[in-house]
Amino acid sequence: MMKFARVFLVGAMLVASPTAVYAGTQSNAAPAPPPGSYQRTCWEIKVIGDTLYAQCGDSNSAVENTQLRGYASANGRDIANCNGALTIGSCPPARR
Repeated sequence: MMKFARVFLVGAMLVASPTAVYAGTQSNAAPAPPPGSYQRTCWEIKVIGDTLYAQCGDSNSAVENTQLRGYASANGRDIANCNGALTIGSCPPARR
């Protein structure tokens, strides 16, 4: 009976906190994504280390998997979705 209980508890821990096992830490709380206008047109937003990952819409209604390394260097400036790419600051003007 004790052997079954141990197996059950290990299994329950894996299901309840998969990120703790994946990340190799006791904490399963992911860092909160930084604020920015990109949040209006991007989803599946996550932070891993110093990189911000997201799926963002572009001007053709396509979805781009994008990342922004060193996002913390924004230091309060906007993080924007510029045609499917994450950028610190405002988007460059469109070419004509």
